[in-house]
Amino acid sequence: AEGASGRPANACVKLSGKRTLEESISEGHHGRQGAVWAWIAPFLFIEYVEEAAMGDWKAPKELKYAETDEWFSVEGDVVTIGITDYAQDQLNDIVYIELKEVGDALAAGDSFGEVESVKAASEMYSAAAGEIIAVNADLEDAPEIVNADPFGAGWMVKIKTADVSALDGLMDAAAYDRYCDSR
Repeated sequence: AEGASGRPANACVKLSGKRTLEESISEGHHGRQGAVWAWIAPFLFIEYVEEAAMGDWKAPKELKYAETDEWFSVEGDVVTIGITDYAQDQLNDIVYIELKEVGDALAAGDSFGEVESVKAASEMYSAAAGEIIAVNADLEDAPEIVNADPFGAGWMVKIKTADVSALDGLMDAAAYDRYCDSR
């Protein structure tokens, strides 16, 4: 869909001043899919870059969600934790994951590990206190699993907790979708 300006409605403007047509071509600024360009002066170049629509991520209804973008699945007194589809999408290509070890104790709000991508590094937090009883060792050699399947094979840790009610204040899927849309 096009906006009133004639460019895609979900586009942003990228201004790349003081470059010639030859410089832009040699730097790869030609023929990119999803981009519309305009030369408005001999040395001023504007590129309209189409961005992905918001809300394309998944949030399974049976899970709980934290504002720090972790998901929580409860089975009895065992809580499985990972990062959300939104989080992996924002991080982009995940290249490294470091997790705490089995037997480590966590207080509510403690970090259980760190995820690094080509864009950023981020701590991951548990909303419940407990002892780590399992870590996803597959992520050590293949962290990209989280990008491909954040709610399945991309789970990160499992903790045994004495207080599952600590998760009661977390968001359900609908609230988490609204929260992500608002960012």
